[in-house]
Amino acid sequence: MLRNNRQFIGVGILYLLLALIALNFLPLRQLSLDPSATYSAWRYSFAVYSSLMLSLLLLTAAYIWLGRKTKSSEPPLKLLIGLIALLSVILLFTFPLGASDLFFYISQARVWSIHHLNPYAQTYLSLSQDVFYPFLKNNFWANTTSPYGPLFVIVSGGLSWLARSSLFGTLLIFKAGVALAHLFNVWLMDKTLGRRAAWLYGLNPLIIFEFLINGHNEVLLISFTLLAFYFFHTKKDSIQNGLKMMTALVLGVFIKFISLPLIPFWALAYLKKLNKPSQKIIFVAGACLLTALIACLVYFPFWQDWSILTHPITNQMRFTNKILVSPLILGIYHLFQLSGGNISWSQAVGFSQLTCLIFLAVLGFGVLKNFRRLTPTSLFFSSVGAMAIMYFCFFSWLMPWYLTFFLLLLIINYSLKKEPINLLFIHALTILGIFFYSILR
Repeated sequence: MLRNNRQFIGVGILYLLLALIALNFLPLRQLSLDPSATYSAWRYSFAVYSSLMLSLLLLTAAYIWLGRKTKSSEPPLKLLIGLIALLSVILLFTFPLGASDLFFYISQARVWSIHHLNPYAQTYLSLSQDVFYPFLKNNFWANTTSPYGPLFVIVSGGLSWLARSSLFGTLLIFKAGVALAHLFNVWLMDKTLGRRAAWLYGLNPLIIFEFLINGHNEVLLISFTLLAFYFFHTKKDSIQNGLKMMTALVLGVFIKFISLPLIPFWALAYLKKLNKPSQKIIFVAGACLLTALIACLVYFPFWQDWSILTHPITNQMRFTNKILVSPLILGIYHLFQLSGGNISWSQAVGFSQLTCLIFLAVLGFGVLKNFRRLTPTSLFFSSVGAMAIMYFCFFSWLMPWYLTFFLLLLIINYSLKKEPINLLFIHALTILGIFFYSILR
């Protein structure tokens, strides 16, 4: 086994070596005592950011090289899972250098699980009596209500409740939860699409950095979306499996709303799989009832009025950055600036988002018009196109970790089509996400 997988083992050793170096220089226990000061110090450190960029680019080069060397022989699943498990244990004790979101998750979770308040109405900054307040009060998002789905608030609240009054313990529990979700995703990817897809996802440098080090909640969104695809692609076509797919997909949306455009396309794709009209009617009715039931259950602990359905989304959309945004927003703004036109940043964002909705409507109309001729797989590809439109036009706040979800869709796309261009897109998106960090500095 060692001889047949020497390239994979060599790259694995490089991953582990860089993880150990990160652990040495970024100890979680020590640096989490004053996270805001730590982030402020590192933001202006050329040495830290140059080391980060070089390490991630080195891993990306090894990742790309491994893809070229293992086209015909893939590593055993035990070896892949073992390597990622070792990485997870090492990086569990590493400070989340790339973003302070993990501390925001914890603060929002405590609003609900410890203080029994509504995180969609109450900010953490008002809870000066909280035991973590000295450590979390200076977080950039401390005066913000939750922009995430209610299911994520429930999950993070449960994790926060386990550790109670230990910040270090809470961080370990959150990071361990993310690591377990990542391992589950690797296993499910292998079961659904094969070994190559599993390691393309599991060892992607941007994904490892954003999940195993930074602990972003996109990992849970990916878990539910991948589970939905498992029922869509692998299991026998039936009403029961179709409803399982819809359940997983809807749960993913209630983690983070970014995956919302997938629902109509995947629902239509599964509708196409069912042959009998009676099955189609039952599936549509069941999917609607399930969606309503799940929404009632996850929103019930936080319900105040109907604004709770839109407030988290609008809360997320109000964040903006004049560099890290969807390309069309940036293009519209600078095109008007160069041509002497008078357009504000908010107008450029609004125009681009309106364009996004028009593109999605045109795509949806085309799908409905040609529905009889389309296959379930082509409808899935349409959903990838819908997400590509979203990334290109919609986001006024496009951070590197947002790209991990689109990487999942590209890896699925590559596994289904086997076209080299899809692998090129995976590599290009990974490098783009890494270079985002040079701007974030």
